[in-house]
Amino acid sequence: MADPDKPYPLNVEVNEANGTATPSRPDTGGGSQMKATFMPDSVRFGPFLIDRTTLHIQRTNGPSGDTTQAAAIVQGQCNVVQSFRRAF
Repeated sequence: MADPDKPYPLNVEVNEANGTATPSRPDTGGGSQMKATFMPDSVRFGPFLIDRTTLHIQRTNGPSGDTTQAAAIVQGQCNVVQSFRRAF
């Protein structure tokens, strides 16, 4: 079993129009869609927070994934694999 306090690869598909994010681990397969909060500077879903400017991602073990009150236990950097442009 993976150590929850160590970094691991994570694929994340975000859909602002639907207000969802689907994180999945390529090493274990599968993923599950969850509600995401899209703010001007960040996207928050579960225990994860992605900075929309720097693409920095962090995971915490805060209550209900509250990244504002708990220290980050794992931090990393996102890379955009595919970008979609808005029609308007």
